[in-house]
Amino acid sequence: KIDLIEKSIHRNDVNKTMADTSKLRKLTKQSPEISIDRGLRDTIEWAADKEIIDKLPRWIASVSDAS
Repeated sequence: KIDLIEKSIHRNDVNKTMADTSKLRKLTKQSPEISIDRGLRDTIEWAADKEIIDKLPRWIASVSDAS
């Protein structure tokens, strides 16, 4: 179970992007191979690891303190 906490946008968050990755795809001849659903599943699985769980509060605090 994940408890989500809504917070206001951080001053360094990107509100909108017009990124065009076509040049990168052309230069590298590669495209994303993992869907957003799979990427989120993998991220959640990674974050559920005991070693990561122990480190997450410190990582989150380091980002939160930057505001």
